[in-house]
Amino acid sequence: MKSFNEHAFSRRQFVKLGGGSAVALVLAGCASGGSSTGSDSSASDSSSSATSIKPGFITLHDENSTYDLNFINAAKEACQELGISEDTYMLKTNVPEGQECYNAAAELADAGCNIIFADSFWP
Repeated sequence: MKSFNEHAFSRRQFVKLGGGSAVALVLAGCASGGSSTGSDSSASDSSSSATSIKPGFITLHDENSTYDLNFINAAKEACQELGISEDTYMLKTNVPEGQECYNAAAELADAGCNIIFADSFWP
């Protein structure tokens, strides 16, 4: 078995893994409702909580950019794992940095998205 130091991870692979994991963890945290009662929750409880989540995603480019494609695929997979249907989440692509990103986020919020992720925008 190789040690961690013997595995060669490129920076891009590390970012893909970390970004996809972060989206999944945040969505999973939202689906759980953020409270711990100490009792067992059934799968139906978590799926009903997931249906109250309407995520929105904003990308600088579209599927033709590897970075953005990885973000889009991770977002779709996280939503699928949580039982969030494709017609529930919203995706805005080719959004320039600046005021356009703010406007896209405001449009997603106005459309009912209660959690919004952007992949590479500077404040």
